[in-house]
Amino acid sequence: MTQPENPAELDRIFVHDFVLPVRIGAFDNEHERAQQVRFTVDACIARPTRVPERLHEVFSYDLITDGIRAIVAQGHIHLVETLAERIAAMVLAHPAIKQVTVRVEKLLGVYSDPKRDPRGHTVTVLYAARPVRGEAKGSDDAAEARWFTRKEIRGLAFAFDHGEIIRAQLARRRAARPSRRARRGVSRG
Repeated sequence: MTQPENPAELDRIFVHDFVLPVRIGAFDNEHERAQQVRFTVDACIARPTRVPERLHEVFSYDLITDGIRAIVAQGHIHLVETLAERIAAMVLAHPAIKQVTVRVEKLLGVYSDPKRDPRGHTVTVLYAARPVRGEAKGSDDAAEARWFTRKEIRGLAFAFDHGEIIRAQLARRRAARPSRRARRGVSRG
């Protein structure tokens, strides 16, 4: 990523919350099916010397989305980092692009059954998160927020189907982890 000499001479093209099914992951169970992945790409482009009048004269966001689709279509990718690097290289290959930031996130689940919430049709997106620093804070959709251990989660009461969603995800994570014997390198035979 190069730093522009004068940020005022740059325009920004972005794609946020672009979600695609992607065959991604290093674990054997991740090779079996596509996972939902969310992409966020912010690109800084040199401002043209004259106002463009035709589509082919601009770097359009559809070049980013079409490029992501083409990369994903090439087949299974083992690491999220590899996918992000490929996207960054694709965007930076355009001569007018001066810098790019790419964020790739595997979504643990997207739940959108219209009958799952009696208040109306809602969509829940489940992410994996780890505390880095600071404190979790409630906002307009929750009076409070905090981090929970797996043990604490087991005893909580959840609204609607949220408990089922979390328990199912924890079970998937347990099933995907190698056994203690495998982690220690123990084998029989």
